[in-house]
Amino acid sequence: MSTSIRARSWREFNPLMVVAVLLLLAISLPMVYTTTVGSAGTLVFGLGSSFAKHIVWISVGVSLMFGLALLDYQLLRSLAIVLYVAALGLLGMVVALGQVKYGAQSWIGSSQLSFQPTEPAKLMVIIALAAFWSKHGDEPSPWKSVFVSLVILAVPLGLVMLQPDFGSGMVMIGIWLVMSLVANTRWVQYGVLSLLGAPVVVLAWLNFSVYQRERLTVFLTPERCETDLEFRMRACWQIIQSRLAISSGGLGGMGLLRGVQSQLNYLPVQESDFIFAVTAEELGFIGAAVVIVLQLIIIWQIWRVVERARDPFGRLMVAGIGGLLLVHCLENIGMNLIMMPMTGIPLPFLSYGGSFTLTVLMSIGVVLSVSIRSRRWSFN
Repeated sequence: MSTSIRARSWREFNPLMVVAVLLLLAISLPMVYTTTVGSAGTLVFGLGSSFAKHIVWISVGVSLMFGLALLDYQLLRSLAIVLYVAALGLLGMVVALGQVKYGAQSWIGSSQLSFQPTEPAKLMVIIALAAFWSKHGDEPSPWKSVFVSLVILAVPLGLVMLQPDFGSGMVMIGIWLVMSLVANTRWVQYGVLSLLGAPVVVLAWLNFSVYQRERLTVFLTPERCETDLEFRMRACWQIIQSRLAISSGGLGGMGLLRGVQSQLNYLPVQESDFIFAVTAEELGFIGAAVVIVLQLIIIWQIWRVVERARDPFGRLMVAGIGGLLLVHCLENIGMNLIMMPMTGIPLPFLSYGGSFTLTVLMSIGVVLSVSIRSRRWSFN
């Protein structure tokens, strides 16, 4: 490759997206510190410290991100079947041997170091779907392809719902929807699938417990938390604490380590599921707005890569990654703002969690790989 061509290909590296990712990771450091160490704690640089582990995950994840950016993403197409089988194996292992935390059997490992296979499985499923759908090029997706893609999704989705992990299930469905749009699925196909899927949704809903239904629908009737004491005790604790944290932050926030809800541990799983509420409480509207803008920049840049990808496989894979990040952002921030169901999923690049941090940073590495190679002349 000549120097001029190499220089032009690296201009496709998408520095704006990289800067937005790194800025969010930088914001995550004080946010994870305040939610795991707190004003009364002492910082310990050891593997037993959540904050120290977060630094390790970020360091490893950023290295993997740049490493995958250098790798030709076409290699992933040849590994699609292997990765899909590996994803099913990991999810099956969780169902059989996983540890129960926060009401879901989603983890493998010990209390000191655990692994959540559902997170990398999302990326593996994206690669498998992209490899399958790309065989048809840019032609409208035929019915056979639509149904086979649903089968590819349904097996890992079923294993995820057995845990049960409703948040990740929602993410997987969102990934399929975004990828199906890019795969030129027709509106009539969506209509038929909706009619066929409606009975399945109703049957699944009827099999949910009362507690599960209330968690998924409490955002629709938050006023019940004020009038129904039994409902308040059963389903409203999280949204009440989240609302208090966000409303008390004001414009500029209460300051790091000064948030009432966060420092008194009133917010459950505040280092992950409710880290946006902690950000709003301690950094205020300004800090929360910065987080949202940076997330939007990343998703916008991902869509630009989708538009400029050189082949259907790269385009579909990046679209799936965009869908993954979009659903995570909408659900997590919406949940914190009492606008979405209480499912408990992390916020990309901000929440604590090794499995998720590594997965989203590796996903960005794949996007960068497609971006660098978005021009046909790049590797002539």
